[in-house]
Parts: sequence; structure tokens; C-alpha cells
Amino acid sequence: MKKVRRSLEKVRRSLEKVRRSLEKVRRSLEKVRRSLEKVSKSLEKVSKSLEKVSKSLEKSEQVIGKK
Repeated sequence: MKKVRRSLEKVRRSLEKVRRSLEKVRRSLEKVRRSLEKVSKSLEKVSKSLEKVSKSLEKSEQVIGKK
């Protein structure tokens, strides 16, 4: 009976370690997700800015072409 109890205690400790490790991974993944959201928003802003620049260049080229 003592051996069984000791084995169960070992399993319980191991499971607790796994649970803590999984919690750390979950927190890390959440941080990564938030970072990716920020990067995505930044890329959207850059894309919009590039579109504006592209349109401005097209207008400039049209003005130059008319001269």
C-alpha cells in the first residue's frame, strides 16, 4: 500500500509540473498573439501609407506627362 501511495504522489507531482509548464506555454503564446496583432496593425498602416504614396506618384507622373 505504501508503494502505491508513493507512486501516486510521484504521479501527482509530475502532473503538477506538467500543468505549470503548460500554463507557462499558454502565457507565452498569449504574448506572441498580442505581439502579432500589433505587427498586423502596423503592417496595415504601412500598406495604407504605401497606397497613398503610390497614388501621389501616379498623379505626379500624370502632371509631368502633360507638360
